[in-house]
Amino acid sequence: MGIARETSGIGRLILGVFNAAAFAGLSTVVLPLLLDQRGATKPEIVIFYVLFALAAMAASLLGGGWCRRHGRYRTGIALGATLGLAGTAFLAAPTPGWAIYPAACGIAVGSLIYPSFVALLDNGTRSEARVMSLVRTVFIIGYIAGLGLASAMFLAEQTLGPLFHPIYGGMALYGLILLISVTLPAVAHPKPTTPEDPAARGRKKEWWLVALAVAAVFLLRGADNLRQVYLPLYALSAGIAESVIPSLFALTAFVEILVLVPLATAAERYGSVRTLVGVCVIGTLSFLLVAVGTGYGGLLTAQVLYAVFTAGFQSIAVVMLGQVTRAGVSGGIGAFVAIFHLGSVIGVTVPLVVPGYSAAIFWIGCGLCLLAAAAVVAVGGDLDPAHRETAKQPSPAAHRSVEKTVSAPDWHDGPATQ
Repeated sequence: MGIARETSGIGRLILGVFNAAAFAGLSTVVLPLLLDQRGATKPEIVIFYVLFALAAMAASLLGGGWCRRHGRYRTGIALGATLGLAGTAFLAAPTPGWAIYPAACGIAVGSLIYPSFVALLDNGTRSEARVMSLVRTVFIIGYIAGLGLASAMFLAEQTLGPLFHPIYGGMALYGLILLISVTLPAVAHPKPTTPEDPAARGRKKEWWLVALAVAAVFLLRGADNLRQVYLPLYALSAGIAESVIPSLFALTAFVEILVLVPLATAAERYGSVRTLVGVCVIGTLSFLLVAVGTGYGGLLTAQVLYAVFTAGFQSIAVVMLGQVTRAGVSGGIGAFVAIFHLGSVIGVTVPLVVPGYSAAIFWIGCGLCLLAAAAVVAVGGDLDPAHRETAKQPSPAAHRSVEKTVSAPDWHDGPATQ
């Protein structure tokens, strides 16, 4: 009976992660196109996403921090689903033009949902690597399902009318998440804490190293969000059907599953810095293929390369942040989440210098990737595996402790997700 109850509880949490990922996949395509359908101008769409990013960052730091301190993850999930549902309803209804801004803030509070489900799964009964492997797998599958739902509803809308617009699918997903939250415990027991490593405590955190790593992640997220927001709008202006656009992102998600293990192997063998530099170069090539206008075939190839970029950026960057802050992967994830929301602002604001939704926007993505690569290279000297092996070690015991702390983590169970 206890095993059945535990299995049922895990199933609800996995379903919650799946629904949150499905909304992320659906909204990647649907939100920019819906804003365009409502007649929002390019600056208004930029303001929408800036408000979204700032509100999501505030929700993560304030609301998410409160949930962690008090174990009130159910409250965070319910609040995120309620305000997310209200925000999508504002967009779906024939509301005035200004309504897109409170809608952005409401949907942004939905960013509490995913980390709250992950925290409930990470209850100390499984290793962090196994938890994140499970979460990453479910997230990608849910993301693909959300893209498929968007594509199917676009087709249904063309055949059956506006009542089948994909935004209503997003509202349904929020409704399911709200129902799941009712079945969760009001207060969750916190995960047992891990004692701090004395060797890690003694090492100095160079502020300039941390600043460079933060800048690199900030720039990479800017490039990532630029593509998420402007690729659907560019594809639509290039004559690609709305029902086909989600398949471009689905292709990326499928390929991402295939490249997770090779990226993990590369990070273990060559270190996080060298692997992340390679990810930056591949991201540059992905943006370049779109910027030079290589047609639909080139766009498909660019999306395949983009899978390597987004998978590497959202996993290996966490390791690098953990290394430069001397806080490990758990500390790296915390820093990554805060930078993730802030970095999204640059991805939607800088393209304002380019008129319309032309391919020229993606030259900006090339520049962001190259700047990030330069920042990562500057970080690399201190984190290079060979450099670490020759570092000063006061005793054999300290040698073993430091080696354990700074060696690359086991990525075979899958990288962390946003």
